[in-house]
Amino acid sequence: MRLSKFYTSTVTYWGPGTPDGYGGTTWPDPVTIKARWEGRNELFVDAEGKEVRSQSVVYPDQEVGLGGYLCHGESTASDPTTVDGALEIRAVRKVPNLRGTQEIIKVWL
Repeated sequence: MRLSKFYTSTVTYWGPGTPDGYGGTTWPDPVTIKARWEGRNELFVDAEGKEVRSQSVVYPDQEVGLGGYLCHGESTASDPTTVDGALEIRAVRKVPNLRGTQEIIKVWL
């Protein structure tokens, strides 16, 4: 079964930013991807090993980076921190499907 039929939402992704040397952050250009977006709270363990609660859980159709941002819908903004509804990627896990033929990416925001 192809997973693409489950990716029904259009999402904007900004990769992790890099320090600009002046106290700010430079962000990669935004990319529009397909995903399954679930606006639900879920407990997860973040990169620091703390148990925290998500604001949303997203299943993107491509790899995304920890510290990047996702926004439900399309955006061309150069800075995701200025976009209403853009949330930081706080955890990423990859899990193979039951047959081991595809990898499912799960992201907590």
